[in-house]
Amino acid sequence: MIKCKDKLTSKIPIFKKEDRIDKIKTEIYTNIHNYDTIEYIYIINKNKLLEGIISFKELLTADPSKQSSNIMKTNLIYVYENDPQETSVVKAINNKLKVIPVVNKNKTLLGAIKTRTLLEILHEEHMEDILKIAGIKKSNVLPTSTINNLKSRTPWIIFGLFWGILAALVITLFEDILETFIILTMYFPVMMNVSGSIGNQANIIFIKNDALDKISNIISYFLKEIKIGVIMAFVCAFILAIITYMLHCDLYLSIIISISLFFAALMGLITGISTPFVLKKLGKDPANGSGPLITAFLDLSSLGIYLIIATILLSLI
Repeated sequence: MIKCKDKLTSKIPIFKKEDRIDKIKTEIYTNIHNYDTIEYIYIINKNKLLEGIISFKELLTADPSKQSSNIMKTNLIYVYENDPQETSVVKAINNKLKVIPVVNKNKTLLGAIKTRTLLEILHEEHMEDILKIAGIKKSNVLPTSTINNLKSRTPWIIFGLFWGILAALVITLFEDILETFIILTMYFPVMMNVSGSIGNQANIIFIKNDALDKISNIISYFLKEIKIGVIMAFVCAFILAIITYMLHCDLYLSIIISISLFFAALMGLITGISTPFVLKKLGKDPANGSGPLITAFLDLSSLGIYLIIATILLSLI
């Protein structure tokens, strides 16, 4: 795990509480080429503990005769040296900081993580999560031996294979109705694609919001997402109902297919949210392979929902 101390730079403007503003300005202008960043000026006490921060913009407009302690901000946002690197990005984004200081457990200032490094970390973490969602470990991206590639990739393929066989077995349970209404098979891909798309979309959004600490109340988040999901499912079902009626001129068939899509889409949303949530509760990385898990489960469940609803409604004819 890469830590914040691995990403910091010590080439930052550091001054003491009693230093005057004019002195700070002069030293920064004189030694500007020795700094990696001058977005913020860091104020420490005699024990080198971080006590305040002054933005460069505030420094320019400050009274030259005042001491740094008179204008520094003391509501400090910082990361600890052993925090994971992504912590720096989360705190910087949430607090709208361009640079974030790094301290040890005693609050001794060690350095800061500059803007460019924060962007690099953000990009790296996003790419890692995208690969994990697809069931690919970071090490798989680099060329490795054929055996290692097979060991890491084959289990996901076999997992998908068995779920595909299970889906085929589910379909065989409804052979009678499919022989009578073979047109139902035409919409298998629609059910699987819509539920899978909504599920994976909900999964990625959950992982992103969770990574940025934007989920303060999980119940409120679930309710909000379900409300959005109901609307999306209704819109998709309504569009599909119109299209199927135009294609087949059969109102009852359109109702069956659209109702099935509505519930399949809702199942996709619930699965997309609950899968990373459960993985997190179990102490697992929510991004690690959740994509293949969700896709496989929704392929099976969407077909099951579709065929069960079709069987029930067609039996009423």
